[in-house]
Amino acid sequence: MRVRWQPAAALAVVTAMLLGGVAAADDVTFQADNWTAECQIGGQPRAIDGDCSVTGVFRDTDADSAAGAFALLVALNPPAVAIVGRPPPREARLRIDAGQAFGCTGGRYCIFSGADTQEIMRELRRGSLILVDIATAQHAYRASLSTRGLQAGLAKIRAEAD
Repeated sequence: MRVRWQPAAALAVVTAMLLGGVAAADDVTFQADNWTAECQIGGQPRAIDGDCSVTGVFRDTDADSAAGAFALLVALNPPAVAIVGRPPPREARLRIDAGQAFGCTGGRYCIFSGADTQEIMRELRRGSLILVDIATAQHAYRASLSTRGLQAGLAKIRAEAD
């Protein structure tokens, strides 16, 4: 099945995640390591009803000794992967373990293409370490993040939806 990349939908998901999403009575929130999983689950049988995302916060990202805060957003429905933060990322390169590097560019958010999103999500499920290089208008940042919390968050979402 071929998934068509929908930038407007991905941006809406990223924006909703940044603004805290929409609260519902059956929201699932789970935190592990530097990752937070959030998902709307309900209905009979229980299923993913709305936005589901797992967000990982990068730490120690001061390659230029400049203040910066960044996160990797992984949206499940519709699938999207983005790097967001302050200062806004202009471009980023993401690598999982020793795999290929994926690049994105953006103004306010750095959203990966649909084909890259699918491959990144596959690699995140089996990988152990995320490496990222982020360029902003004035500085460069380099960080890493374990995938353990992401994998635990995905497992929690699957368990709640079953």
